[in-house]
Parts: sequence; C-alpha cells; structure tokens
Amino acid sequence: PTHLAGHRLLGRLPADPPGTCYLARSAGGVLMTLRVVPNPWSAHTEFRSAFARGTAAAQRVVSRWAVAPVAADIGARLVWLAEPYLPDPDLAMVVAARGPLPRDVGREVGARLAEALETVHRAGLVHACLTPARVLLAPDGPRLTGLGLAGALYGAGPLILPPSCLAPEQAGEPEGRPGPAVDVFALGCVLTHAVTGRLPFGAEPAGEVRRRILTEPPDLADVPRGLLEVIGACLDRDPDLRPTPTELYAELGLRPGGTGGVRWPGDVVDLIARRRAASPPDAPPARADGTSRGGSRDPGQATGADPGRPPFTGAGDRPGGPGRGKDTDRSDAARRGTSRRGLLLLVAGTATAAAGGVGVLFAGRARSGGPSAETGETLLIGVHADLSGPDAEVGRAQELGVRLAVEEFAGLTRLPFAVDVRVLDDGGDPERAAEVALELGSDPAVRAVIGPTGEVSARPAAERYTREGLPLLALSPAEFPADDTAYRTLLHARPDTAAQALAVVHRLHGDPEVRRVGLVDDRAAEPISGIAVRAVTGALDRDRIIPVPRVLPVGADDPGGTAAGLLAAGIDAVVHAGRAEAVAALAIALADAGFAGPRIAGEAALREEFPRAAGEAAEGWLVVAPRIDPARAAEAVGFTTVFRKRFEEEPGPWAAEGYDAARLVVETVRRMGTRTPPDRESLLTRLRSARLRGVAKPLAFAADGRLATGDEGAYWYEVRGGEFHFLGKAPMTEV
Repeated sequence: PTHLAGHRLLGRLPADPPGTCYLARSAGGVLMTLRVVPNPWSAHTEFRSAFARGTAAAQRVVSRWAVAPVAADIGARLVWLAEPYLPDPDLAMVVAARGPLPRDVGREVGARLAEALETVHRAGLVHACLTPARVLLAPDGPRLTGLGLAGALYGAGPLILPPSCLAPEQAGEPEGRPGPAVDVFALGCVLTHAVTGRLPFGAEPAGEVRRRILTEPPDLADVPRGLLEVIGACLDRDPDLRPTPTELYAELGLRPGGTGGVRWPGDVVDLIARRRAASPPDAPPARADGTSRGGSRDPGQATGADPGRPPFTGAGDRPGGPGRGKDTDRSDAARRGTSRRGLLLLVAGTATAAAGGVGVLFAGRARSGGPSAETGETLLIGVHADLSGPDAEVGRAQELGVRLAVEEFAGLTRLPFAVDVRVLDDGGDPERAAEVALELGSDPAVRAVIGPTGEVSARPAAERYTREGLPLLALSPAEFPADDTAYRTLLHARPDTAAQALAVVHRLHGDPEVRRVGLVDDRAAEPISGIAVRAVTGALDRDRIIPVPRVLPVGADDPGGTAAGLLAAGIDAVVHAGRAEAVAALAIALADAGFAGPRIAGEAALREEFPRAAGEAAEGWLVVAPRIDPARAAEAVGFTTVFRKRFEEEPGPWAAEGYDAARLVVETVRRMGTRTPPDRESLLTRLRSARLRGVAKPLAFAADGRLATGDEGAYWYEVRGGEFHFLGKAPMTEV
C-alpha cells in the first residue's frame, strides 16, 4: 500500500512480531512508525478490547525517558498503531557495535529506564516485552519504546515474543497475564546485556532459553561490582521479591525526575550522531534535539527491529567472478565512484538477535567512493581465496562477507585514509597459493590478509605471509603445525580440531546410553582425523565410556568389515573424523547392520557428497563444525538480512566468518587512531589483543595465535531428509 489512514507510507521497516511496520509521514508532515497488526490478533475481539485499553493507557504515559503512541484504530479492517519515529540506534545495536557500556553509564541507563517503568506502571500498563532492542539511545539518554502493544497480545492467539528477557512467570505460563514485576525482571536482563554484552540466560535456541529461565540461575559472572546485587535482585525467580522501579532508583543512586541525562562515551555519541545524520527518503536529516531540518518534530520510537533503519536500499552490483590468479574488483563503493545508496552498519552478535531485532542499522546514503580521505592513502585488506577450484563456493562466500564488512565501514566511519579490498584467487593449488601470498605480501598497501580457503593452500601461504610480516586471519583451514617461527603472523580464527573434539565428548557424556564408542581414524584424512581421534580418546571419562579405536589404512575399502568389527566390540555410538566419502561408506554399512545409536562425524563430512552418497543411511548423523549457518541461526538473522539485500542470494558457508574477520581488522584499525594506515607489525600487535563479538563467534587470540574464546565457536548439524539442518552451538567444554 502507498497510504493508510491518512499516512503516506514511505517504505517497510524490519520489525519484530507481531505485524508489519512502515515508515510513514502523517498528514501533518511528521514521520511515524506505523504498525499494522495481522490475524489472528486483529480478528480476536478480546485483543481489540485489550489493544484499545493498552493504547489509551500508553497515551497517558508522560516521561522524558519513554515514548508513547500517538494514534491507533481498532475499528478499521486493519488494526494499526502509530508511534513517533526517532532516528536513533537501539541498545542492542550499540553494544554489538562497540562492546559493553561502562559500569557508570549502565547505572545511569538503568536508573532512567526504571523511572520510565515507574511511569508506565502508574498509568496501569505493563510493558511485558522489554528487550535491549526496545531501548533507543538518544543524545541525552535512553528511550523506552513499544508501549501499549505486548500486553494486549496475551490470550489473543499464539504469543510471539523474544524469549531472552521473559520473566519465569511469562516463560512458564505464556497465556497468563503478566504483572509489573515482569518488567523489572526484563530490566535486569537489559542491564546485564548493557554492561556485559550478553544476556543472562543466553540468546538461542528459544526453547533452551525458556528452559534456562525456568530452571537455572542467571549467568552474572562478568557483571561489574556495584551492579551485581541490583541486577541479581531484579532477576529473582519470585516476582514478589523483586524491587519496584521506585526502589531501583534508590539502589542505583540517582534521583528520579532529575534533569541530567546520560553521559555517553564518545564513540556512542558519534554513533548516535551518524545515525541521526542519515535520513530516510523524503525526510530531512534530524537535528540533535530531534527536530528535522525541515521544521517538523520527529520525536520517536522504534523497537529493536525498526529504529529508523528502513530498507530503502537497492541490491547493488554483485561482485563479479574473478579470473584465476587475477585481482578481482575492489569494493563496489570505490569502483562506482558515486555515493552508493544504502550502505549499512550491521550490528552482530547474539545480543541483537536475542533482543528480538533484526540487528541492522541502515545508514542512509554513504559518502562517495574512492580515496576521498584526507591523506589520499588506502589500506587494503587482502582476500586470499579459492574462487575457481574445489572450494570455490567457500572462497566466494568469504569474499562477499569481507566486502560487506568493508563497505559498511567505509560508509559509516571517516578515517584519514580509505579502506578497501584486494582479492586474489589461488584455484585451490598450493603452488599458486604461495604465489598469491607473495603477490599480496609485496603490495605495500596490503596490511592484513583473510584466507586462504582450502587446507592444501594453508601452509605454503602462511609461511610466505610470515616472511612478509603480514597478519593472516585464517578462517576455514583446520590445522597448522605448532611452530611459532613458521607461522608467527598467523591468527587462527576458528577452533582447531582438538577443541572441536571436546564438543563431541560433551555430547557423548550427555547420553546415558553410551558406554562404548567406536572411534574411526581415517588415515587418508591425516593429520585431522588422527588429531580428532586422539583428542576424543584423551578427553573421555574412561569410568563412564570406553573408547573402541579402529584405523582405516590409506586405500582401505572394507566398510562392512569395519562396521562388523565395531559392532562385535559392543559399541553404543560411533565417531568418524574422516573424509565425507569414507563416512558415507561406513554409514551405509552400519545402517545395513541395523545400528541406530549416536553417529557423529567431523567437519569434513559437512559436504553435499556425504548425504548424497549415503542416501537414507545418512539420516540422523550429527556433524560438528566450526562454522555457523547464518540463514538458520537466530544470532545471525541481521547479517543474513543484509547479505540477502546486498547480494540477492543466501550467505554461503563461511560468509559470516569472513564478515567477522574483516570487522575485526577495520575496528582495530579505527581504534588505533593513526593518521596514516598502520604498519603491518603494529596492526599485528593490536590484532593479537583485539576482541570482537562476531556474528559467528567471539574473536580473540592466545599468544600463539590460536582462537581463545572459551567453549564457543563450534556448531552441530544433523542430516534430515537428505540435507544438513543447523542445530545450534556445540559447547567445547572439558569433562
């Protein structure tokens, strides 16, 4: 539609359920967020009545820190709610972009939100759906949004609310009507997220989050001292024991109704200013006081999915396929030399998804491409990829992920120099990989490289990059020898094989039926298979599970004999860390023998060849791998949305990891604050100590360059219907 209830619709906004949100201009010229509520809610008489009551109550809320709806209609065919529009980022976005807020800033935010909730409750309203994405960060402080809707949904059709901040009484009785104490519990979750960067009960999957809320204590391990007791009180399982909003101001030490705003850190001020300077179509840029330059007042609201980030972007030109051994085009923004419409800042991480938002901040029109920076210099990020060989799908996905991150950075961050991408193809050939590494290493503008794609290219490339002193972030190769001299500049941005083995052991120990496990070492897949089998063997609790090892020599072709030997040894489960074709052969033999116990494969089996070759015998096999499936992972929904819009396709394997690696590089460069591109050694030093909460996993490194992010970074997949289904995180925890 182009018009609704006297509002001119400018475009659709991403939004969390329920309904569809539009950016609209009222008849009086004010920008609004217009939410249209669909069936089954709008067809439900009780909903319409509750919606009318909630909207009327919300309009009585008068608070500097809360945004009330201004209009609604329950009598029309389409039920809708109009709220003022603010061009500000939400809390989930800001935390994902810059990390947790300082303790004192978190305290100020908590006090102002408590003050807003006190006003909401005094009006007879319960928010019932407070998340980090419902909190906008305006120049002077937070704004609580989303009033008057969630409470009306209870008892009126299937309830769809983000689970991450639900109180136990909401998670356990989804059809019950919530009381004010649920908002205090949610505020505790929001404050945890604000000062730690994560949620106290996790972000996904939804069912697991609900279970933790109902059965486990909140994880407050890294909440700063001075806020721990306050947040812990908010998260009490008994609603009667939680503090009231009025009690919270006293605990937080701030006077309600005070005129002082929140003292944001400088980078948050900059993010808010940049967001306000980016105007949607037909809207003049907003001033710091919320007034548009055209004179209309644009005070506002936006939930985590629609805080002024309208997807008014064209898909843009898709990067072309490069020729073998040649440079591909540099980033599209630089190549076109004109302002690219709709450059984006994607704010990643589990917190954004958990908050119920898409996690994407559209930045309006970007600056013109090309080196318009003050110095005229350019820092290049090299992408060393297989774009024409056996791993071309992975190489291209990594390239697109890197391009997306660099384009967003170029559109939203002004440095004294430009940042761009240079891509070279090694075709999956180890000799060519060494040549590509030499070529990128010889280019003085290249300050870091992401790649290579394939296992066979990894070592010759890494050795050359070390000789050139060039930081190398390796994503998909599994193993590098533990040789600090040969790989001094390597940052291995994924869990290695031994770390993933801990996820396998964790899974086995969680199954009380498993007493003996077959461990198949495929010598044709060395060294990875041997490392995996030895790691599983060493981590098993021998008092609970007995390992039954079997070695497949190179050239062996007797899967039936292997299966018979394992079954004769009385196995209850089997782990195969070898090639996809070898796993498929054993799967068929085990299925023919009637074995249906747990069957687990390593990442080499996460290829189409496995289910295609094994057929029905592949059903139920689990695969552990160090890459996310962004199209199916809740924490990656924002990345997937932007990727689809930018490239008009689904993100391929390792695309999110490529995006994260590029973000780590550009954010590190930004934080270094140099007037010219930093030299390679300085950048390497800073990358070694850098941290990023990425789309796929946290990124941080140990002194030897290995990933150092605890038990995160591996994922489970299961074969169903001949396809791999993403199950979620695979904790890599020791027994």
